[in-house]
Amino acid sequence: MKFHLRRGWYWALIIAIGVIFFSLEGYMSAEKKQVLARIEQMNQENVRLTEELQALESELAFVKTDEGIELYARALGMRKPNETRYSAVNAGK
Repeated sequence: MKFHLRRGWYWALIIAIGVIFFSLEGYMSAEKKQVLARIEQMNQENVRLTEELQALESELAFVKTDEGIELYARALGMRKPNETRYSAVNAGK
């Protein structure tokens, strides 16, 4: 059994395939732009998080020093033995 198409049908089929191809290409191009934009957003977020991590690591290194430990202890209201703590009071004018 042979399948024969007329010449007009060949052209219609070729045009239909072309339209589908270019439609898909346009869709894929738009999809690609969205993906590239998302990648750029993620790269910017990565840079921000890296900077935040570096700041936290720096703060952690400071907290591990004697000066840092003393600073945080004093912020919590702690004092050294035999040390008198003074508080400023507003005398009210």
